[in-house]
Amino acid sequence: MLANNCTTSVEAEAGERSECHAWGALALYELPTTILGVAPASPGYRTMTIKPTPGYLTWASGHVQTPVGLVKVDWKLVNDHIELNYEIPEQIELEE
Repeated sequence: MLANNCTTSVEAEAGERSECHAWGALALYELPTTILGVAPASPGYRTMTIKPTPGYLTWASGHVQTPVGLVKVDWKLVNDHIELNYEIPEQIELEE
């Protein structure tokens, strides 16, 4: 997609273009929520969870903006176990 100068996700095989459909923004939800595992457990992110779903990935790293500040997450898969590192704002309580 980058080689074809696309600014959004395409709908079909590379070479096809569509820069007007909202589904292309799905990655903005799926990557932080599924891959990084960051999700609110109560309104306004007063409490939250971090439960990554690696799928085929062996590591991921990113930031998620919440109403009370930035959440930083990085994890790597080591011997089928996720080694998780994170930084959360003081106002957020992490639920296990």
